Amino acid sequence: MNNAEYSIEVHPETKEVNIAVSGKFQEKDAQSFVQTYQAEVGAIDPKDYDLILDCKSLVVVSPEILPMLEACYKMYKASGFNKVKFITSSAVVSMQLKRIAHRTELDNAEVVVASN
Repeated sequence: MNNAEYSIEVHPETKEVNIAVSGKFQEKDAQSFVQTYQAEVGAIDPKDYDLILDCKSLVVVSPEILPMLEACYKMYKASGFNKVKFITSSAVVSMQLKRIAHRTELDNAEVVVASN
């Protein structure tokens, strides 16, 4: 029920890294995500790329997962992407994502609420 899923795709032709996340993440899911992220992003120069995160199917973040999500935001910031864009379909998730971006000083982040 609500298992976490993600995909990471690098598109050199559009200079975008697209990440899709869905479900409810647990610690083991976050660890796997970080390993995959580091492998994919390590092969490019992130400052030339935009990071686009499709969070439309992400379940509301629970308090126990918050530190892991904040660590991911810090990882995005450290990678040095040109722009980081979160796309969600939930106003509640949007508020959570904006709050975490502010708290982690991910200043080049944009959160967009889009319809499915």
